[in-house]
Amino acid sequence: MQPPQSYVMYLIAVVLIGGLSFYAGSLKPKTAPHVVPQSVSQPNGK
Repeated sequence: MQPPQSYVMYLIAVVLIGGLSFYAGSLKPKTAPHVVPQSVSQPNGK
């Protein structure tokens, strides 16, 4: 593979990996409807 082709392949790989990581980071985690948040389920220690 010649140098210009390798530069293009490297840039394509960087863009794909960056795009996939951005997409994965933008996904919202799915929670079950019966799960109660931790802070609500524990009473305050007074």
